[in-house]
Amino acid sequence: MIYFMLFLLSYFGVWWMRTYAPHDLPNHRSSHKMPTPTGGGAVFVVLFYISIVILHYRLEIDSELFYALLGGIPLAFVGFLDDIKHIKPIYRLLIQFSVVVWAMLALGLWEHFAWWQTILMMLSGVWLINLYNFLDGIDGYATSEAIFVVGAATLFFHDTTLLILIALLSGFLLHNWHKAKIFMGDAGSTFLGFLVFCMALYHSHSLNDLLLWLMLLGLFIFDATVTLIRRALAGERLMSAHRKHLFQRAVQMGFSHDKVVMIAMGINLAVLLGLIYLYESRWLYLYFICYMILLFILMRTIDKAVSFEDY
Repeated sequence: MIYFMLFLLSYFGVWWMRTYAPHDLPNHRSSHKMPTPTGGGAVFVVLFYISIVILHYRLEIDSELFYALLGGIPLAFVGFLDDIKHIKPIYRLLIQFSVVVWAMLALGLWEHFAWWQTILMMLSGVWLINLYNFLDGIDGYATSEAIFVVGAATLFFHDTTLLILIALLSGFLLHNWHKAKIFMGDAGSTFLGFLVFCMALYHSHSLNDLLLWLMLLGLFIFDATVTLIRRALAGERLMSAHRKHLFQRAVQMGFSHDKVVMIAMGINLAVLLGLIYLYESRWLYLYFICYMILLFILMRTIDKAVSFEDY
């Protein structure tokens, strides 16, 4: 019952937000054509933190995880400000590095790693925050991906915090599905990237756990990372706007936003089916490699239809 109430609060909160939210104006990188309200992610962020404060008061969430997740508050706040008025990337990066360090300290992980592992983890956290922001580019995509990731993780880790997020994101998705009536904006996308980072750290106690999270996020991580590498090798300005991600080029091929999202979720669900059977198996490593190879084949197939260089 409580999750249905959270769903309703999210749905009506976003409905109210649509009237007062700032508008995102389309540019040459955009997949939408009309000015659209943005910053709707602030609604599920606020409701999420109210929920986990209650959980913490009732001793139903681990204190380490609770304090780690609090780092998402300044991150979402800066993201919302960026939705209203552009904030310089250097300031956003400083906040992102700060909250990632905060989460690592709160989870008690700092002293357990060598210096190079600590740096790698910090960079991974900042990259996850940004890649989620990069891939929030078509209607319903980032929201559906988040629902899938936290929903699938719940099957393995049985975390109440994840169930809360599913309910809140489901309420938002009804407004964000094609054609979107509001976007989550940086307030929502950076928060989701940070939350997944915290959850992955908190629930990863073995290499198989880590591989599980990498595979649940595999489509997002592959698309963002490989696209960045390809642009760097082509000598492009990495901070410039573009439409070269796989999901963007799939839209350019003629697929509608909702069809691209459903294909992506189909891929995710197929991967999840294998994870359920192989999660505790030594074959999980081979399964991960095969998944990356299949994503590479998908990328090359899209390349044949829509040239990477043209966008």
